[in-house]
Amino acid sequence: MARRIRFWLRTIFLTLFALLLIAALLGWLYWQHLREQFGIEQLELKGVELDLDQLLIADLRIDLNHPGLAMRLHARELRLTWARGRELGWHFEALNLQQLEVFQHPPRQPSTEAPDGLQSLDPEQLLPRAVPRHVAISEIALDLPCQQTRCRLQGALRLDHEPHPQLHVSLNRGAHRLDLHAWSGASALPTLEARLEIDGEPSAHLRSTWQSSAVGNTWNGKLELPARGDTAWLWEWLEEWLGTLPPLDQAPGSLALSADWLLQLTPGALDLQRLLHASGHLDLQADLPAPWPVPGVGPLQGQAVIQLLGTDGSWQARQLQAQLQLNALDPQLLEHLPEGADPGSLQLQISAEEQAFADNTLGLKLQVSSSGPLHIEGQAQLHAQLDPQAWELRLNAAKLQLRAAELRHPDVRIQGMQAQLTTSGLLNQHGLQLHLQPGSQVQATRLTWLDPSQPVTARQLQLQLDGLQWASDLDAEQTLLAPIDLRIDALEHSALRSQGWDWRGNLQYDNRLVLDGTLYNDAGLTLRTRAQQGDGSVLLDGQLNELHFAGGNPLQRTLTDWPSTLELSAGSMRLEANAVVADQRPLQARASMRLSGVAGIFDRSELQGVDAQLQLDLRNERLQIGIEQLQIAQLNPGVPLQTVALRGDYTAAIGSPTIGRLNWQQAQAQLFNGRIWLDPGTLDLAADNPARSLHVQGISLAQLLQAYPAEGLEGDGNIDGELPLRLTPDGLSIADGTLAARAPGGRLHFSSPKLDAFGASNPALGLVVQALSNFHYSRLESGVDYSEQGTLQLALRLEGENPQIENGRPIHFNINIEEDIPALLTSLQLSGKVSERIQQRVQERMREAESATP
Repeated sequence: MARRIRFWLRTIFLTLFALLLIAALLGWLYWQHLREQFGIEQLELKGVELDLDQLLIADLRIDLNHPGLAMRLHARELRLTWARGRELGWHFEALNLQQLEVFQHPPRQPSTEAPDGLQSLDPEQLLPRAVPRHVAISEIALDLPCQQTRCRLQGALRLDHEPHPQLHVSLNRGAHRLDLHAWSGASALPTLEARLEIDGEPSAHLRSTWQSSAVGNTWNGKLELPARGDTAWLWEWLEEWLGTLPPLDQAPGSLALSADWLLQLTPGALDLQRLLHASGHLDLQADLPAPWPVPGVGPLQGQAVIQLLGTDGSWQARQLQAQLQLNALDPQLLEHLPEGADPGSLQLQISAEEQAFADNTLGLKLQVSSSGPLHIEGQAQLHAQLDPQAWELRLNAAKLQLRAAELRHPDVRIQGMQAQLTTSGLLNQHGLQLHLQPGSQVQATRLTWLDPSQPVTARQLQLQLDGLQWASDLDAEQTLLAPIDLRIDALEHSALRSQGWDWRGNLQYDNRLVLDGTLYNDAGLTLRTRAQQGDGSVLLDGQLNELHFAGGNPLQRTLTDWPSTLELSAGSMRLEANAVVADQRPLQARASMRLSGVAGIFDRSELQGVDAQLQLDLRNERLQIGIEQLQIAQLNPGVPLQTVALRGDYTAAIGSPTIGRLNWQQAQAQLFNGRIWLDPGTLDLAADNPARSLHVQGISLAQLLQAYPAEGLEGDGNIDGELPLRLTPDGLSIADGTLAARAPGGRLHFSSPKLDAFGASNPALGLVVQALSNFHYSRLESGVDYSEQGTLQLALRLEGENPQIENGRPIHFNINIEEDIPALLTSLQLSGKVSERIQQRVQERMREAESATP
């Protein structure tokens, strides 16, 4: 018997030992499973007491590192009780904590699992069965990561299942307190109610009922946000969690919001997509009776009412009305607007179209108006596609009218501005597009550029903007294409004659701004223009359409500085130019001009057959004019010059363009069947220059005497010489010049009835007259001097004979001649040797000189 008892005792002991080993192994495996599932890295327990119906832990520390969640928990005075009931069976009855500290770390690796939607809003189902029936935490301290720093919260929590589920959470921030109380109402349907109080004042109230069935869920609710006092501190608190928010100087204390809904939902989790495809109705109402200063915008007030009816995601507006008023724009916003562009009070009205939500499309009508210095009237149709995967806002038939008596900017003043804009647009996940429709234009009665040195005034402006297209993607990359037609009835500038101007072309922007078009004026000028934005600079190009002066001179009718003494009547001109305008750098420009067959009048000289190729270069504040070719078939100031040719360049500082340096490689002309020219050289207009010799070769004495107004004087021969020219600020002068006839000489014949009569009474004079009547000279030379005042002095030495006097006895003459060259040219011009137009100019100047003489 004793042996049998020992056998059973040993068997029971071994069995219990085996069970303990198995339990320990299973416990260890389960603990490893819990550690892996919840990411438990460390667990510390102190003061653990375990009874049949409760667990006491004096101090609990646990570190969790789960994907998407890493935190450290520290609980003190934890008491967990459990019990067994008829309906619930074994369950946790109560959890009490004296203190709970939570420190959340940024997760070491982000969670890749998408959050699940709520399966139900039934309060009984929102609480898992594992949650104790009563939970109380006396002190909660949360230390959580925020946008830029860490956020710390303090408060308390109490959760009770009986008699109905209810939750009370309180949070403190300094002297302020938030209390949230949520409970399940005692009604036939699952009901959830919640009330939020801020500093003891009611701030929100929610009532929600949820009914589930096999065919779907029904959600009925009402949310009220009454008007309340100051909540600026709450705004600051939210900034800690959400990041920088628009500054809030004053909370909208008078704002009241309410929402009421009844939705039929398909079975499944409650998410945004299921809400958008629900059936039912939604009523929203907002009322802001007192102005609320919206930061960066201005004081806003008004009300809005929205009533929506939906069927399987197709929503229609039974009522959608909003009337908003912006009493004044924020002063900081006005700082960026021109003076006079303040719209004052803005009124905005929003209403729904009849099929406002057909096919998930929201259709709205917008109206805006203002009553300030800038008067605004506008209306538009807005259609919003509500599909989250392909949302878009489409603007149709938007018409905007702007009027302002005067707009002022530091440099510009605009008077009588009116704008009529008709636009359409599209905003979606790809970006924003705007398109101006036909009829879009801006008008102004007067525009003044307020530059004291170069004032510009434009009268009666009209800018057509039909077809303007602007687009911007989500990366702020912008493109612009704008056909532009600008008309100015009168453009006034000191360098321009007042008349109408037109510019037609395109404005483009694609990382760089390009303006390309054609400029016209009423005088017939046509200029092809192009402006292109560079790296910190603007590139300008211009090409003047070929001008034909036989049909008139548009330049003369355009430029006020066009010389009044220059008239062009034939030939053509071409001009091309480009420039670079940059900040902090001087202007750079190049121009090329070609003249072909130009004829006309300059001052009192006739021009025929002018051909020229000129290059202008402005760089580093210096001007250079390259004369690649300048030929004049005939220049006639009274003494005809033929085949005038000049080649060289002129350089000067832009600040003093008239005292530069002239270099020439060729300077010549034909005169009286001969030739005159200068050797290549340089002339510095800012310095004292040495004399330059004007070479004279082969001048026909016969043609010279024909041009010289000496009655009865004829002759022949060819003249050569050297005339030292000297140019000073006082004018042109010649000193010690020489002219001489070529060997073997020639003949002079002088016949004057007046001198014959004087010679009859004066034998000496009679001998001279007789000798010159048929004088064969062998030597004719003269010294030449010319003063800056225009006085020519000739020291003439004449040697030869008259065969009819004393059998050809040699005769020598020394004759000093002084002539006023300006007066001589005037005499020649009045003698009919130039055009009638030049003769008229000479006569006009003579009359002006006589009237000016005292």
